[in-house]
Amino acid sequence: MATRPNVLSADDLLHLPAQEGSIGWEFVNGRPVAVMPAKPLHGKLIVEVARRLSNYVLEQRLGGEVFSDAGFVLGLKRDRERMRAPDVAYITREKAAPTTPSASSAASRTSPSRST
Repeated sequence: MATRPNVLSADDLLHLPAQEGSIGWEFVNGRPVAVMPAKPLHGKLIVEVARRLSNYVLEQRLGGEVFSDAGFVLGLKRDRERMRAPDVAYITREKAAPTTPSASSAASRTSPSRST
């Protein structure tokens, strides 16, 4: 009789220890993928993009929230548990869930808005 392999969910990644040299995990095609830390210039650009986007959201009174390196479960038809952690993401007011430190899961099941 064939045994069923362990199947992980995106929420399971929150409890996996980071692999040596990595800062965490993303979940792609049912498998955890190690995420490497940003190099200094990349990190500086992440902060600058997040700052400018946050300022714009506040100035335009758009609501919603800006995140950095937050896990988002994309809910794709072919890969329901695919989780990515973009450098910077904006979630619209309509899609934003209340964010509190006591939230049960750091991985949001809301897709980030794609805007240019």
